[in-house]
Amino acid sequence: SIKIMMRRVISTGVKRAYSSSSRVMAESAAAATGAQMKVNFCTPHAAVYKDKAVEQVVLPGAAGVFGVTMGHSPIISQLEPGVVTVIHVGGAQEKYFISGGFSVTQADSVTDISVPEAFPLTDLDESAIRANYAAASSTNNSAAEGSIAKATAMIEMSVNSAMARALGITL
Repeated sequence: SIKIMMRRVISTGVKRAYSSSSRVMAESAAAATGAQMKVNFCTPHAAVYKDKAVEQVVLPGAAGVFGVTMGHSPIISQLEPGVVTVIHVGGAQEKYFISGGFSVTQADSVTDISVPEAFPLTDLDESAIRANYAAASSTNNSAAEGSIAKATAMIEMSVNSAMARALGITL
């Protein structure tokens, strides 16, 4: 009925206004206190960043690429193979290829990024990506349906395809 629909519209509007005002208040409070967004970006064997103040981090989430800035709503996200972009205070950017992982953004504007591997984009080798993708594609085509070899080849194709996209390469 129209009453129910109007309640939903009003309820949605109130929720959006509250969410927006909470974010604006958090950003204002952070600016007044000099607080900054912090990032912890770690692999199992080393920390890329530990408690690093940044402007923004852009992450390849399972539901799509998204950016996190100061005052962002808390969120937990599975990360897909892709590029993590760290935008430093002052605007300088660093880009890392990750093979997947998780990120947790907390209410205090700290984002924890945990990944099995992270490589600066400058370390990726176009010829190795092409060769690895071709080998995985060949294995995928010849492996039995449902086999471990086929599943492994499909994962390798996906990761190499993501690395190629990160470098702007067409496979």
